Amino acid sequence: MGKRVGVILSGCGFKDGAEIHEAVCTLLALDRAGAEIVCMAPDVDLEVVDHLTGKTTGEKRNVLVESARIARGEIKCTSEVRMHDLDALVLPGGFGAAKNLCDFAEKGAEATALPDVARLIRACLDQKKPLGAICIAPAVVAAVAGDMSPKLTIGTDQGTAETLEEMGARHEAHCERDRGRRRSQDRHDSGLHARPQRRPGLNRHRGTGRQGTGNGLNSTGDGAHPADESSARPAAWISSMGVNGLARKCVTAPPCTRRVSRLPA
Repeated sequence: MGKRVGVILSGCGFKDGAEIHEAVCTLLALDRAGAEIVCMAPDVDLEVVDHLTGKTTGEKRNVLVESARIARGEIKCTSEVRMHDLDALVLPGGFGAAKNLCDFAEKGAEATALPDVARLIRACLDQKKPLGAICIAPAVVAAVAGDMSPKLTIGTDQGTAETLEEMGARHEAHCERDRGRRRSQDRHDSGLHARPQRRPGLNRHRGTGRQGTGNGLNSTGDGAHPADESSARPAAWISSMGVNGLARKCVTAPPCTRRVSRLPA
């Protein structure tokens, strides 16, 4: 059986909920890796934003109900989920992460997360399990675990990076995967197109005997390794703290989802 990975959604639509591309790509990568996905969202209301005009409508919708659109109805309330039943936790981005999972959009460095969201993130860290945060979602991690000085990236947004550091986080503009991609691009630009040699046993799909293509978690139980540098798509790294055979796994994501939370060992 695959690892059970919790995915915390914050609505449906990047202006007032979860960024749909980021959420779907996360679910797709986890599914391809053979993970058992547990979608969840808080049972709270959100302020609706018209995605055509970018203006608020004055309407209220429920975060759990809206998130169920992405999860095709197979979703739990965060209050029902316990981290000891999961092997990892992922938070896709979208303004909902900063508005519905916590109040970072309103309070900045003084932000706090919803109690059940904070409980799950803190338990994930205490149990030394992988935690992934995409796009603006590292702000949720900083709001919960700033006292642990988590290493994370929000990309090249200097203002937001300074706010996260004010919250106690340690910010890096580029994650390890980004650096690897730059090296690969440098080789390509210089005419060195040779693909790195794949090591045996990496990213093998569970039960199929097929070699993976750098698009998911290593589920062979032989000690996880990152996908090789030849992967055509960037990846969002999940820091694992090196336990339960889950060290250094990654999930693929489109270019807009390369930001992650990486926590100190």
